[in-house]
Amino acid sequence: MSRVSKGFTFWGMVGATMTALKLKNTWDEYRQVSSEDELEHGHGPVALHSAPLEPPPSYRDDDVESQPLQGGLTMDTEIPGARPKRKSRKDCCVCCGVNCGIFWKAFGFVSMVVIVWQVVRLLIWTIQPAPTGLENMPAYSTSLGCLDVNHFYQDQQNITYSVAVNPSRKEHRFSIQGNGVGTLTLAAGAPGDDDVKIDLSLRAGDSVLFEQVSMYYPTMEEVNDGTSTSRAQLNTARDLAGSCMRFDMTLYIPATLKTLRLETLAVTHIQFDPEAKLDMEVLSLVMFAADTKNLLLPTADIQADHMSLEMVRGWMLGNVSIAEKTTLVTQRGDATANVGIHPVISLDEDPKTATLQTTTGVGRSDFTWIGNLGAPHRPIHSTHRSSRYGDLYLTYKAAEFNGHVDLESKSYSASGVSGLGVNRNGTELPWVGQKDGGDILKIRSPEGWVGLYF
Repeated sequence: MSRVSKGFTFWGMVGATMTALKLKNTWDEYRQVSSEDELEHGHGPVALHSAPLEPPPSYRDDDVESQPLQGGLTMDTEIPGARPKRKSRKDCCVCCGVNCGIFWKAFGFVSMVVIVWQVVRLLIWTIQPAPTGLENMPAYSTSLGCLDVNHFYQDQQNITYSVAVNPSRKEHRFSIQGNGVGTLTLAAGAPGDDDVKIDLSLRAGDSVLFEQVSMYYPTMEEVNDGTSTSRAQLNTARDLAGSCMRFDMTLYIPATLKTLRLETLAVTHIQFDPEAKLDMEVLSLVMFAADTKNLLLPTADIQADHMSLEMVRGWMLGNVSIAEKTTLVTQRGDATANVGIHPVISLDEDPKTATLQTTTGVGRSDFTWIGNLGAPHRPIHSTHRSSRYGDLYLTYKAAEFNGHVDLESKSYSASGVSGLGVNRNGTELPWVGQKDGGDILKIRSPEGWVGLYF
């Protein structure tokens, strides 16, 4: 049953309105009876009449008992004729004990209220901007707090670490642990650099907390002789004792680095430097902290043949590139994703397939494919899975998509798709553009809703 507002049903309002109308009719009849009684009988059931006053006669003792009282009050004891009976108003229609006239009045009134309310809601909806799912996203850096403390790690506001990279393996791993909070910026290293450099500013509300801090990284000799891999790990304080600890870091990535793996267990705001242009073979970033304050702000200019970005809780907002394959994951929690997908331009005669794979969870996810108009079309192979019930918005309007769409969802809304919902012997899939174009889009959301737009 449709509800006008929470707690009120349509028919419940009709019933309440009928009750109010019945009470009003009863009150009107009562007032009418009272008015008619006053008009017919004056101010009471018996009327007293006074005779005109005359001078009293002279007093005589012998006439006291024999003479009638003159000039006094006389009582009219005549019984008036019976008052005509008032005809009660008959209801025009009564069915099953329900007054049809009152019912239709109540029904019309409530219907009018519902229509007016829905029109007001429609006007409000058209005026307000469409929700993006990002309304509660925290502000970068400032929302983490702990900015006004003056105790710095090793009494230095900035410390720079240089971590060697094995020239044959060309890979690096970096992780952040503990209960501190902070920011991490991925930037391009200086030309000619072969090492990974880390600029660190670490502050706390109490200098005692620095006893729990450590920064580990191997020496150049350990990396070059294979004793240790190129890696670094920042351990922030685990017991903050009511105080706070904050880190602000920049990770400078040399152009020679081919593999970078990042892991954060602390609440972190990660951004890709807008000025950085990097091209790696593997970029893997995982944010394990189960906190909604996490932020991941990627850009399409930091590229990798195989890119994987994953977070449990928080916000993933920005743009990513597809060189060969890009994977975006939020399925372990309720992280919100709003990401633009940019396939890297390929000038080959036979362009490589651009493969996108997303796996989402409870949070809302928006993925928008942004093609390169005028450049050779790269075949699209996209797979979107929602392992739970989060809404999934997929926009492929600028993808120049030509091929089949394999959609299975609990509910969906789609535009620009041909043959959707039509049973063609159970074999042919819906399509967009040319059926044999070679592009493939596969969507699975058994518990959620999908919005698909071409």
